[in-house]
Amino acid sequence: MERILLMYFSGTGMSKIVLDKLNNKLLKKFHIDIVNIENNLFDFNISNYDCLGIISPVHAFNLPKNVTNYLCKINDYNKIKTFIICSAAEDSKLNYGCALKVNKLLANRNANVFYNNIITMPSNFAKKTEKETVIEIFNKLDSKIEKIIEDIQSERSYLLNPTNFVKSLSYLARIEQHSTWLLKYSFSVDNNCNKCLKCLNNCPTKNIIFDDKIKFNKKCILCMRCFYNCATKSIKLKFPFNFFVLESWYDDIDKIK
Repeated sequence: MERILLMYFSGTGMSKIVLDKLNNKLLKKFHIDIVNIENNLFDFNISNYDCLGIISPVHAFNLPKNVTNYLCKINDYNKIKTFIICSAAEDSKLNYGCALKVNKLLANRNANVFYNNIITMPSNFAKKTEKETVIEIFNKLDSKIEKIIEDIQSERSYLLNPTNFVKSLSYLARIEQHSTWLLKYSFSVDNNCNKCLKCLNNCPTKNIIFDDKIKFNKKCILCMRCFYNCATKSIKLKFPFNFFVLESWYDDIDKIK
């Protein structure tokens, strides 16, 4: 194994932290190329690589819809050895369903998926991770990634095995993913908006438009990026979805990591 292609998506930056740490360690041993999935570009030849790595957050017990949509556009993975690393608020068996759809999707397109793993990262959804736990997560992150790299290098087979209950949760959540267009009617922007358009320019699915004011279309994947990047905290979710958003982001995350 000499050349590795890393594909990633990161909504609010946690999966990007995992990618960067993984990349920095892999670069000592392999040639690495990186593809940002949200750019929706395919300027690479999969047959030029010995291994493919996919790094993504878990959204509602699955990979985000934009990630699976992107992976579907590659018809033949040329039997490439593939590993998938997901970041989630906890390494719980409830999140093992994230591997179900993507493993099948890739296998049907001639990929050899040999490895799944989950890395615990601070939550960006509903309940903020306590600062002490955030520090603990980052203290353990390097050793977790070192172990994953050992597994990948030795081509150890490790596939998440969700229970039937988790499989059901994953399936139900996929139905929910197809209903996120309803969130269009739950977004609001208050009068503090300064029309900087940061949310529009950084939305991974180009779901946000500006027409005298900020408006939202039907392609939201609930990555939460617009909420936490908004300098004036002007973007809101209406009841009953308002609990999704943390009261504040991890402003000291750069110091902790």
